[in-house]
Amino acid sequence: MSKAAVFPLSLLLIATLCPFASLRAGEDAPPPGPPEKPWRPFPEVQEVLFYEDFENPESLGEKGKLVADAPGLPPGGHCYELGEADWGKNEKAVWAPIAINKTKLKVPGGTNPNQIWVQAMFWTDDSGDATFKFKHGSGEYEDTQRAIKEKTWVPVIMRFSDLHNKNGRPEAEQVANALEVIFRPRDKKKVPKVYVDDIIITTGGVKPADVLARAMMARKSVLDLTRSVARDGFNYSPHNQEVLKAALKAAGLRKKPKTAVVLGGKSGDADDLIKGMTAAAAKLKATGFTFTPASSPDGAVGGVDDMRTMLPYNLAKENAEYAILALSYADSLKPGRPSESVRVVLERTLANGSIPVVILAPAAPSLKKEEKTKVDTFNNGVINLSLQMGITIIDPNLANKSAATAYENNELNAAGLDAVASVAAASIKHIDANLFGKK
Repeated sequence: MSKAAVFPLSLLLIATLCPFASLRAGEDAPPPGPPEKPWRPFPEVQEVLFYEDFENPESLGEKGKLVADAPGLPPGGHCYELGEADWGKNEKAVWAPIAINKTKLKVPGGTNPNQIWVQAMFWTDDSGDATFKFKHGSGEYEDTQRAIKEKTWVPVIMRFSDLHNKNGRPEAEQVANALEVIFRPRDKKKVPKVYVDDIIITTGGVKPADVLARAMMARKSVLDLTRSVARDGFNYSPHNQEVLKAALKAAGLRKKPKTAVVLGGKSGDADDLIKGMTAAAAKLKATGFTFTPASSPDGAVGGVDDMRTMLPYNLAKENAEYAILALSYADSLKPGRPSESVRVVLERTLANGSIPVVILAPAAPSLKKEEKTKVDTFNNGVINLSLQMGITIIDPNLANKSAATAYENNELNAAGLDAVASVAAASIKHIDANLFGKK
């Protein structure tokens, strides 16, 4: 074990209901494209449909908790402790729903259930019975392995076709939307201590044990790539990687490596950000990066309006590979839908072949409720855009731990910008190493 253009409604209905309505009479429909490849969590391990090792703080487990002190775990490893069931029955079962519906897993999803295996590692302080229960749109089915050995890690493995209910067994076209892991101890009056790890579902008749090591290696690669705002200050994932690769490929020749144009939330902020990023890059041993403030013929620039008008000019002038874009409190107060202006900026930046890194608008602790609502609404719109476009975001409030000393007149001051700059430097080092440094 290891641990969006708007269409008139009439046109939208026509496009939705009549996909070939635009064809002229007698014109042949375009040939269908190749069938979409089935989703796999690790494209390099096609036999694996699902794998959860609980090494990501944002795990798929519910009703339990991540733990690092379970018996037999390697140093730094984690597993999942099942929570006490509150079903109102006179038994001390423990369980955990595993949110498989948060992934693109389709099981059986057209595959012969006889070709699918489910396995998990269990540790329990009392012998008992382990159950896998899958739920789908019109029912559920389960299977149980009895007399699980206590006080040692043991695999519990079941063939999907052996799952059952009173009416029968799984059918190939069904798609499960929920998985529950349940343990019922031998002593019905005692709540057992039960840990689960390395839940894996395989296909093609391949048993989990035969591919578990490969799945672990693939999972480690994903975890090494992935960053989250809450934990690391910025986000990055395989989704970011693939979307950015596609955008840069469409844009053409690579821009000047490791060059960044910095555009602050207000005039003058770029200088503070560059000072902080230069110092942070040196500490991180992120060598070769150069940072240039965006400017106009009239001098320094800042904010969304200047991003729309001056950023393309600055990116072209520097042939810059990165654009560090800081949003401001003032940007969030603009009339209309200010996040739409951000969308235009991001689309133009990607079309130029440059990689945006977006610093969200600050929300100073002193803001009134209605002011904070406006900032949050603006930021949420930017976050949604960035997630769709594979763009890295930085939350300045988390970077500063919302310390009052990081803000002045509801904007970031020099100290606040310095903290954000450290995260920005770490983000472009990570992007550069993974997007360009790994083949």
